[in-house]
Amino acid sequence: MEKFKVLIPLPVSQEALDILEQNQCTVICLPNDSEQEIEKYIEEVDAVLLRTTNFRKEMIDQARNLKIIARHGVGFDQIDVEHAISKGIKVCYAPLSNINSVAEHTVMLMMALAKRVNEGQIAVKTNQFNKRNGLMGIELKNKTVGLIGIGNIGKLVAQKAHFGFGMNIIAYDPYVKELDEEYIQLVDSMEMLLKSADFISLHVPYLPSTHHLIGESELAQMKPTGYLINAARGGILDEQAVLDAINNGIIAGAALDVFEGEPFDINDGWYSVDQAVLTPHVAALTVDAMRDMAIVTATQIVDVKCGKQPSFCLNEQVARR
Repeated sequence: MEKFKVLIPLPVSQEALDILEQNQCTVICLPNDSEQEIEKYIEEVDAVLLRTTNFRKEMIDQARNLKIIARHGVGFDQIDVEHAISKGIKVCYAPLSNINSVAEHTVMLMMALAKRVNEGQIAVKTNQFNKRNGLMGIELKNKTVGLIGIGNIGKLVAQKAHFGFGMNIIAYDPYVKELDEEYIQLVDSMEMLLKSADFISLHVPYLPSTHHLIGESELAQMKPTGYLINAARGGILDEQAVLDAINNGIIAGAALDVFEGEPFDINDGWYSVDQAVLTPHVAALTVDAMRDMAIVTATQIVDVKCGKQPSFCLNEQVARR
């Protein structure tokens, strides 16, 4: 029997490779994820295991034998999902594998803003230690976190912030009408959340409806002492509006792990803003999360190879729309 061929454009944990090889899959690992490299193999493979590689309509059309696209992560905006499904290809992802890593990173960003870590580090590294008296931070206890989107990651951030730091939790999500977690207060509008929260954290997918969800008018509704955090997806924020809001004292600062343009533009005005904490899209990049995401995606590829229904398949979600 001819082996099931799996294309992996970017490196994944060894555990995933072991699962595939133990289940009679031929694994093709590329030196890089350029279109030229992918096109060498795309016509012959049965499965693609994707990390951050874009997989659009043209590639899907070239993949004549493709049976599954397995996304190594929570988001799937780099895949033309509906086109793949229309061609009978299963599209799967790993929605639970990195939620703790992202939630921890979100809380870390919140703490870094509260304690003014970036400004303190700049002071030490530029031999301005005496600036310490002008770097008064705040405690998290009794402060209010406003979560825009209350899915798996948002709920875990709420749990860590409330039980770990004694914070109040409010959330706005138009798709959620009630919660089992009594310590999370749902509010009726984003406006109410923006006006009430000390820290606002985004936990929504990037869709046409969430493009620049937070812009100039929304920032103007925040407290001048408020902070904004985005470890979800680039494009949800109007980044220029956020930058202007910090520089003009509309808000106190922001922490971003994701950006509308990646890699980050070295000429961008963010580099001169001390009240910003920036990380290079690493919230989910822990040894633990990478291992778990790889195992989940590899297992789903094996499920499809064996004629089984994979655990986290988008095809059914799209069919129910």
